[in-house]
Amino acid sequence: MPKRKHDEFVENDNSAERVLKSQKKACGQRLEKSKKELEQALKLAAGFERQKQGRRKKTAKAKGDEAELGRLEKEYTVLKVCLFHV
Repeated sequence: MPKRKHDEFVENDNSAERVLKSQKKACGQRLEKSKKELEQALKLAAGFERQKQGRRKKTAKAKGDEAELGRLEKEYTVLKVCLFHV
């Protein structure tokens, strides 16, 4: 004897499309949130890198190492040019 099929239990194309649409929306929201968190982490890392750069520059000046100072200046200009936008 075949089982009864009720309309509410039978999946139709509309419900599949609805589920796919909601999954796309949720995925987009997760991506946006992750993007924002990544940008914040990159900004924080850039700040720490600037602090380390300043300490290295100060140490190189104290030692009188001109080659090191030149290298650090080049690194600083490159870091300043880099944009950390995702």
